[in-house]
Amino acid sequence: MRLPVLSAAFVIGVLIGLGSGVDPWAVALFLLAGAFLVPLAVSLRWRILPVLAVPFLFAGMLRASIDDADAARSLDQFHGRRDLVVEGVVTGDPSSAGRATSLRLAAERVRAGGEGADWVEANGDVLVLVSETTDIARTREKPFFRYGDRLALTGTLTPPQQFDEFDYPAFLERQRIGTVMTFPHPALLDEGEGAAFYRGLYSIRHRLSASLGRAVPEPQASFTQAVLLGIRDNLPDELVVDFRRSGTSHLLAISGLHVGVLLGISLSISAAAVGRRRQLYLIGPLIVIAGYTLIAGAPPSAIRAAIMGVAYLGALAVGRPRSVLPSLALAASVMVAAEPRLLSDVSF
Repeated sequence: MRLPVLSAAFVIGVLIGLGSGVDPWAVALFLLAGAFLVPLAVSLRWRILPVLAVPFLFAGMLRASIDDADAARSLDQFHGRRDLVVEGVVTGDPSSAGRATSLRLAAERVRAGGEGADWVEANGDVLVLVSETTDIARTREKPFFRYGDRLALTGTLTPPQQFDEFDYPAFLERQRIGTVMTFPHPALLDEGEGAAFYRGLYSIRHRLSASLGRAVPEPQASFTQAVLLGIRDNLPDELVVDFRRSGTSHLLAISGLHVGVLLGISLSISAAAVGRRRQLYLIGPLIVIAGYTLIAGAPPSAIRAAIMGVAYLGALAVGRPRSVLPSLALAASVMVAAEPRLLSDVSF
């Protein structure tokens, strides 16, 4: 039970760090002091687990204290100014909704005041909703906007709108976004930027989606694309409304269940093909769940299930007890270490 206890200490430390705003250097000092207790406890024959939890607690606080909480507000100075030109690169896989595309732009520079004005360096992400009736859409095949596109967007930067029953600004802030841009005029400056790995990954994703669209009739094709790949671009509005009314909208989202089912199927096939005498049969399922999680868009629920799946395969490899709790604890601590603000995300 050591791993669940240490993971819980780390997560609690992150919670304390997010709420306290303590200085990172002070926390680092306490972390060193906590680490010193471990050999001392061994020499004095103390119970080691509670002592080990102390440095893990301070490690969580340190991770939270160095979290860049101001990243979402880095573009606030430009809010409300009209006819801004924002230049940046599309990150992530854009998604379509009706005749509009939602994309995330990593802004690099901003210009205000016309073509003769100077560019100002910027560093922040913008959530952009852009029309698919623009010149870019008329000269390109779907998807009209892609990962790695360098765009110049002319329009107005605004803060996210607050809704009555949904704290949209807080939702975006957890994703390091504090600025939105609605229906700007886009200009494609270049394409193919960003990591080649992600360009290939998103290309595979869209080719699989297109293959499903050709092989399966509508609306079954759109439903299959949403359930298997996390692509909801082509879902008919009436189908979405029907799922919402029936309380089954969660079926349209990628969840840990998808990863678990895929792990079970791939593990059975790999064991039948290779045999269980050697541990080589575990490599196939490992590649399958990692690849599927990435292709499906890597939502938090799928990432959590993938980490648990990797831990499960690791337990099989070394012949350790296959308990669910250590795997869940490992998944939680790894995800929180990568993104502390996931703790406030319902899907976490």
